[in-house]
Amino acid sequence: MKRCFVIALIAGLLVLGVLFPHRAAADDEADYEALNLFLFPESIPLPDVSLPDVDGKPVPLLSFRDRVLILNFWTTWCHYCERERAALEALYKRYKGDGLAVLAVNMGETAEQVRVYVAKHGLSFPHVMDPEARAEEAFGIQATPTNFLIDRRGHVVAGGMGYRDWTGPQAYRLIERLLAAGVESR
Repeated sequence: MKRCFVIALIAGLLVLGVLFPHRAAADDEADYEALNLFLFPESIPLPDVSLPDVDGKPVPLLSFRDRVLILNFWTTWCHYCERERAALEALYKRYKGDGLAVLAVNMGETAEQVRVYVAKHGLSFPHVMDPEARAEEAFGIQATPTNFLIDRRGHVVAGGMGYRDWTGPQAYRLIERLLAAGVESR
C-alpha cells in the first residue's frame, strides 16, 4: 500500500511539474526552471530498490546516500537520451570528486546492448538494468529521458521528463548548491 502511494505521489508530482512549474526559492528558481526540473514541495525518501549492473551485480539505490545523485532513466534508441548522456558525462567528470554520482537506469534492453552503447560513447558513470521494471514502476516513468535529483540524505528533491543540458551554468550552480548542502539540510 505504501509503495503504491509513493509511486502515485512521484508520478503525480512529475505531471504537476510539467503542467504547473513549481516556484522554488529565489536563488534556485531560475536554475530549476532553466533545466526544466520540478522541485518537489516535500522531498521523498529514495525507494529501497536494488538493480543489477551490466554484469549482474546488484546496485542498491540507497548505496548512493551521502552523495548527490542524478538518477537518469534512458534507452539506447532514444535520440534525446544520447544527447543528454554526453552532457551527463561532462557533469559527472566535473563533480564526481566533490560527491556527485550519476546512475543510469536502462529500461527494457539487454545488458549487452547497454555494454556496447557505454563503450561506444566512452561513458564512465555506472549503468544498471531494470529488467522487471521495478524502478520504472517505483518512479512512475512515462518517457525517456527522465531524471531525478537526490540529495545527500537519499531524498528525491526534484525531477523532470525530457532532455536537459547538464553542461550550462544553471546546472553547475544547482549541483554545487546540492553538494554544499550536506546531509543535514532540507
